[in-house]
Amino acid sequence: EDKVESFARTDRWVEGSEGLVQVLKGEKFNFHTFEAQVMLKEAASRGKSATVKEFLQAGVPLEPLPVPKAREPYMAVRFENVGWLNTASRYPDCLKLLIDAGASKSDQSDKDLALVNAAGSGSVMAARMLMDYGANPNVDLDTLIIKESGGTSRTAKGFGSVLISARSEE
Repeated sequence: EDKVESFARTDRWVEGSEGLVQVLKGEKFNFHTFEAQVMLKEAASRGKSATVKEFLQAGVPLEPLPVPKAREPYMAVRFENVGWLNTASRYPDCLKLLIDAGASKSDQSDKDLALVNAAGSGSVMAARMLMDYGANPNVDLDTLIIKESGGTSRTAKGFGSVLISARSEE
């Protein structure tokens, strides 16, 4: 089984490893879709910086695109409401690529939530990048709005400050 998976390079599809974008280009995949954005976020959430770079070079838009209607009401769309920076917050290389591309430049909530995750993961480099990009280390996380599926939102109750939140993740 492992030999077949290795030969077929299924890691490209499962993990978003190098070569995925080239295969998608060969299939005439449309990189200007919500599906492409989800793939980019998936690669960023796994720390696949080469794949993130390839998706960005392929022209995946960083402005939010409409979420396609789910085939079944119980089916959630992965990363539907997760910001660009938040998906990459634990991986400085991916985070830098997204910041350099201008991701979430005017989305303060994404910057601040990404800072919480970077601090919680112990990534000082990612935390510094986010603060340099405008994340607020003094934000009261009780005031942050988290978007949920269906267009609803809620506040991030119970987190307090970035440092308290990072400490509580230990």
